[in-house]
Amino acid sequence: MSNWFECVNEQLSSSGIRNISNYVKQSSAATASPIDQFYQALQENLALGTPNALQLNHHLGPLIGVGIVSSTENYFRGVFSQLLMICPTSRSKASSQSINLGSVLWHGSNSLERAAFERTTFSDPEKIADVMKKFFDHPIDQSSPLRGQLNIYSEICELRHCIVHSRGYIQGKNAVALSISSSADDLEVNIGYREVQEIGEVCAGLVRAFNTNLFQLMCERWADSWRRSPFWNSAEENKIFNQLWDVFFSKYDDNKNTISPKFGRVKCRNEVKRQHGLM
Repeated sequence: MSNWFECVNEQLSSSGIRNISNYVKQSSAATASPIDQFYQALQENLALGTPNALQLNHHLGPLIGVGIVSSTENYFRGVFSQLLMICPTSRSKASSQSINLGSVLWHGSNSLERAAFERTTFSDPEKIADVMKKFFDHPIDQSSPLRGQLNIYSEICELRHCIVHSRGYIQGKNAVALSISSSADDLEVNIGYREVQEIGEVCAGLVRAFNTNLFQLMCERWADSWRRSPFWNSAEENKIFNQLWDVFFSKYDDNKNTISPKFGRVKCRNEVKRQHGLM
C-alpha cells in the first residue's frame, strides 16, 4: 500500500536533543536587585537594535521587543518573590494561595518563594494588578498613575502576543484591543529602531514606577503595621530595612547620578522613622 499521505511535505528521520543541559547555564545576574537585573537585560536588548541591524533584518525588532517584555516580566517575578520573604502581610496573604508541586520539588526550601509566581504571566497587566491585590493587599486604583502605566504596557503585551503566537500577524482579538481598524489584508507587527526605543522607555517607566511605589509601601509598613505583628523583633528593625533597601535600590541609577543624593540608606531610614513618629 502506498503512503499517499507523504506527498505533501519532505519526510525526515526523527531527531532529538542530545543533552538538555547544554541549553542552560548559571546566571550571573542573580545577586543584583530586580530593577538592576531589568536594566542589564534592557541594555543588552537595546544594544542589538542598532538602526542598521534593524534595517537589514525586519525580524530583529519584534524579537527585541519580546526580549524587553520578558525582562519586564522577570522584574515583577523577582521583586514579588523577594518581598514574600520580608513582608509579614504578604506572607499572610500568600498562605491561602496554591502553588505547583513540581515547582516546590525543584526549587526546594532555599528559593521556594519563586514558585509562587511561576504560573503567573506578567505579560498580562491584569495579572500584575491581581498579584498586587492578592499577595500584597495593595489594589491598584483605576485612576492611579500605576494603572496608566499598565494600560500603556498592555499595548506592548498585545503586540508581543502576536509575535510569539502568530509569527507577528495581527489577530482579531489583538486588533480589537489595540483599536486597529479592520483590514482586508493581513497585518503584521512592524518594529523598527524608533519602536524598539519606545518599548524600552515604556517598560523602563513601568518598572521604575512600580519599584518606587512598592518601596514606599513596604517602608510605611515597616514603620507601622509590621511593628504590631507578634513576630516583630525591634532589635532587627535596621536589618529588615536593609533587606528592603537591597531589594529596591538601583546601583545602575546611582552610578548614573539619576537618584537624588539627599537620601542614602541610613538617611532614608531615619526620615521614614521621623515621619512616622519613631524618632
